[in-house]
Amino acid sequence: MKISNTMLKYYLQHLTVYFLENTTMPEDLSVFNTDLHTIKHTALARHELDWLILGLAHIVFNPDIQLKAFRGLAENIEEGDLHHLLWHALNTLCPNYTPEKPSIPIELINMTTEEWDQYKSIFNNNKAPHHNWSKRN
Repeated sequence: MKISNTMLKYYLQHLTVYFLENTTMPEDLSVFNTDLHTIKHTALARHELDWLILGLAHIVFNPDIQLKAFRGLAENIEEGDLHHLLWHALNTLCPNYTPEKPSIPIELINMTTEEWDQYKSIFNNNKAPHHNWSKRN
């Protein structure tokens, strides 16, 4: 399964921009919730929310991925802080499920918007294969 690296970076830049003016991670990660709300609605409108969630899960569960590739212009963010922020994003975007490692192989690919839209169109209504995570109690 391919997921657009470019798409992931587009959404994550809305979170990492915080670190352009702040050098440390806030104690209360809810400061990102307004941005996450915007990200969720934008991703829904673009038929990318399932893809975004699948890509985030792939990133947070894959220790081989270089997180610095997802920090955007915020070069001062520590990798551990970025990982923590991505976990918060995943849990906020998917509040009713316990995130798990994707059960299908994921390949992050740099694609143009046109290439990404064409790839997504292969799937029914642009929806990514749904995760099979456990519902939270």
